[in-house]
Amino acid sequence: MSIPAVAALQHAPRRSPLGVVIAAALMALLVLVGIPAATTGAYLTSKANVSTSAATIGDWCAVPSAATHPNVYPLKEFPSVAVPAAGGGSTTMRVLELPVVRDSSFAPVQAIAGARGQLGVRLWSCSDTSHLAGMIKATSWRGEYNNGQQFAWSTAPVLGSFAAARLNPASSGIVNANTTSSTNPGAELRDLHRGLNSLGGRGFLQADKVTMRYSWLLESFRSTGSAGSDPYCGSQLCELRPGDGAALTTAFSNSGASVPATGTPGRASSFGAEKYWSNGGRWGCLLVVCSPSPSILEPPTGMSLDSLTRDTTGVALQWVVLEWRAPTDIPADLAVEVYVIP
Repeated sequence: MSIPAVAALQHAPRRSPLGVVIAAALMALLVLVGIPAATTGAYLTSKANVSTSAATIGDWCAVPSAATHPNVYPLKEFPSVAVPAAGGGSTTMRVLELPVVRDSSFAPVQAIAGARGQLGVRLWSCSDTSHLAGMIKATSWRGEYNNGQQFAWSTAPVLGSFAAARLNPASSGIVNANTTSSTNPGAELRDLHRGLNSLGGRGFLQADKVTMRYSWLLESFRSTGSAGSDPYCGSQLCELRPGDGAALTTAFSNSGASVPATGTPGRASSFGAEKYWSNGGRWGCLLVVCSPSPSILEPPTGMSLDSLTRDTTGVALQWVVLEWRAPTDIPADLAVEVYVIP
């Protein structure tokens, strides 16, 4: 079994003499490669190969390293930002805004089933999350940034390695009911993710402006047992808004479910992005019950950095917003992977 670098490790010791001998030998090996002596909750500091005989000393669980995989985002590292609150004043949220393209920086940590180019998120943890309060939420959006809006970056994107980029969400709220050339994309995406309609309503027999940009990933209607659930849309006149987040206890309900014989890392379900709009901002169905389709990204071959961030089709780039809220500290090994299937 190959365990990812800087991976979280869990150990449930067995009592047999043979297990004790193997445990001692394995620990000696791990110490030689720089592993802390205490195993429970420890972190691997370099890659190590552990034979399947390790199953005789316990169940091992690994979480991919953000240092090795730039598209893995530990919840602990989400910045806290002040946002306008309903009725005035402000509230805080921990949020990341990511421009996602189909390049190697968003390659899945492990192979995952789905259509080529499909966008998705996968949750990772080795911790027991059964006692955690709070929620986690992920949404995705087609851009509308071709009219000169200024992007404010916490970390600007670089061609070929978009996974390290961060759009700044800490700007002021939108003061106009409609998107204009002065609307800050960071504020717009942040508030759309919160379920606030900042784009105005739909016109006569026209699709709703928010629905036409929205792809759902992980919210309250999706959980480990219903990862493929979709909101219902009866026709092009439907209106979809992001709902509440999923409970941490639900979203991470498979945490720690490591399989000793194969060393499969513990993780919750993955959630593929789906939408009702068609590529290029067209509506995907007529006045009948609509069927959602996967949000697919194409390789950005030959596109400049500026043309990618201003893409209005949703085919070259999707804006993913990740958020978590919890009243207590989050374990260090809870992380979200944002991937695009190659």
